[in-house]
Amino acid sequence: MFASDNSVEALDVAKRNADRHGTKITFIQSNWYENLRRMKFDLIVCNPPYIAQDDPHLNQYVTKYEPDLAVISTKDGLQDVEIVISKAKPFLEDTGYLLIEHGFEQKLTIQKIFIENNFKCIQSLQDLNSLDRVTYGRFE
Repeated sequence: MFASDNSVEALDVAKRNADRHGTKITFIQSNWYENLRRMKFDLIVCNPPYIAQDDPHLNQYVTKYEPDLAVISTKDGLQDVEIVISKAKPFLEDTGYLLIEHGFEQKLTIQKIFIENNFKCIQSLQDLNSLDRVTYGRFE
């Protein structure tokens, strides 16, 4: 299992948590895919920043516990999602899936981005509050 983040500080926290739980994870500092060389994955799970700067749901609770870089994205919260989806193909095995966490009002837009990037088998899942929060797909 591999985990990546652009933030060295976030990786340090993740490493401590993995050590505490005895989990074997290789950590890679990377801005999305740039330091992953030509690695191939069966599954890529991503929680990119997906909240727009002016989103009415963005509040002090979110920004108190998360740095802006981790939650806020430009282009109405979609810039990072678009990067992750549009650049995924070289990093996925032929039957590999990309799974993206997103805002509960972004399902249709995220599905459209998957379609525009030639993903198939696109599905969205709800969280425990019955809100659309995850979309995934794969290439055929």
